[in-house]
Amino acid sequence: MENDDIRERYNLVVGDFPAYLLFDQAHKKGLRYPGEVKAADIAVWLRKNGVNMPAIGTIADLDEIAGKFLADKAEEHIAAAKSLAEGHLKNDRKAAMYVKIMERIRERGDGFLKAEKDRLTKILQESKVWKEKRDELQDKLNVLDAFELVMAGELSR
Repeated sequence: MENDDIRERYNLVVGDFPAYLLFDQAHKKGLRYPGEVKAADIAVWLRKNGVNMPAIGTIADLDEIAGKFLADKAEEHIAAAKSLAEGHLKNDRKAAMYVKIMERIRERGDGFLKAEKDRLTKILQESKVWKEKRDELQDKLNVLDAFELVMAGELSR
């Protein structure tokens, strides 16, 4: 009840909670988030409304390089990703995944993303894998999702 004035100001009822509102230049009175309360869904909604957000479970700097890479498939973007992966991101296993995915896309084309996602999803659903391996495969799926979001225009380039 201590924040009842805020609830009234934005025309919310207690059953609406939790409620998320975006305030920016275009939405001075607040734009209400209409979807399911999941971090990934909220992040997509924020990106669609012009908020620069990385995909959940990925690396923002490498997401940006991935966007540039997908635009022209230039070797310079793979080199930039490799530099980060071998530099200050060397302890993050996802960094090396970006480089490998870019190399595979150059070799096999954009269809690699869907094929690899399908393969990893099948392994995770049908196989009994150790927790460490499951975590690694999930990280790779997150990175593949970031590439797909860039291709769909939902993740800023």
